[in-house]
Amino acid sequence: GEAGWAVVSILVAASVAALMSTADSALLCFSSIFALDLVKPYLWTNAREEQLLRLCKVSSFVVTAISVALVRVHVTLKQLVSLQTALALQVAPLFYLGLHTELHQPAALAGLLAGMSITIGVTAYFAGETPPHGLIPGVVGLLGNIVVLAGAELLHRAARRKRPGGEGATADDGRATAPGAAWQELREPLQYRTYTAVVLALLAACCPWYRRPGAQDDLVGGMPVWQVCSLALSVLLAIASAFGHMVLWVDTDHPIAQQPTPDTTVQL
Repeated sequence: GEAGWAVVSILVAASVAALMSTADSALLCFSSIFALDLVKPYLWTNAREEQLLRLCKVSSFVVTAISVALVRVHVTLKQLVSLQTALALQVAPLFYLGLHTELHQPAALAGLLAGMSITIGVTAYFAGETPPHGLIPGVVGLLGNIVVLAGAELLHRAARRKRPGGEGATADDGRATAPGAAWQELREPLQYRTYTAVVLALLAACCPWYRRPGAQDDLVGGMPVWQVCSLALSVLLAIASAFGHMVLWVDTDHPIAQQPTPDTTVQL
């Protein structure tokens, strides 16, 4: 009826808005990574801040032009949302492992590039078709990301042990110190068990548990019931995540976050 079409219209509009917002943020993020983590350290070491900012803008325009050129490719909204989510998924290992372990920056970059390449490659290979055996390009890319990241990190640590001095590596060898290890405190919220249970329950509810595999799903406003339920529950999941970030997590008062500015005056 009219109510179903209204709900579906709102959900689709919200999905498109979220897709465009995330795509814009991802575009700015990858242009910054390209300029600051690739060009600045290896290709243009003496670049000034204004030049790097101009390079970020140019790279963003180049990627946008490529995206406009790909508009001729027949891609549905479902495929766009799936690809956008799959690419954002490749950043997850950097966040989870970076909070609790020490990661070598080239290893993290290698895993990220491998995951993105595999995801895009699998998506392009099965363009317009459903991958067999329930294959999900984002999950395949995530597995490749983790394998490359772990392999590169293990190789780096093995090479570091063979250096003169063994484990006594300097702080500027490309490592990113884990905040949790540096602050020596629990980074999860105080009620993290209850919060984790709520999030897992919402994720489980997104599965089409109410019907048998292969059975035809009913339509609500032109969309299957499972998609409507998943979109609605994803909104609740986003609200729960925002609540956990704003209320359950507490800002740290550790002295590391409040180190005084060193005195650089010259005594005559």
